Amino acid sequence: MDAITDVVKAINAVKRGVKELPKTGDEIADLFETQGITGRLGSMAACPLANYLSDYVSSCGVPCDITVDTGQITLDSDDYGVNVATPEHLGEFVKNFDAGQYPFLVDAKDDDPWAHYVDLDSDVCVKHIGQIEDAG
Repeated sequence: MDAITDVVKAINAVKRGVKELPKTGDEIADLFETQGITGRLGSMAACPLANYLSDYVSSCGVPCDITVDTGQITLDSDDYGVNVATPEHLGEFVKNFDAGQYPFLVDAKDDDPWAHYVDLDSDVCVKHIGQIEDAG
């Protein structure tokens, strides 16, 4: 398949995955707890929502990496990269998860779940997980 076909398939898979989720952050957290979906605090590539969408898109046969933040969902592969707006209820979930409101969704394998957390109001930015530099 060509890159354009893959992009369309990936976007459609994300839309289907999003459509299957509840309409509030708290309901999404409850669903993820029931399904055993966990993630890492402050990780756009490994939060529960990114893990859910990555698994969903992969099960549709679409090869891409997914990252999620409160404003956009990024689909990326060797052949393409595309951003789509994060629906408000998913942004609410991501914000609440990163604020520690769903501790039951923090990956138990993460030996220090707060090590990857970034206070977006601070003057520090994450360049790569575990590598922090002063943005000032």
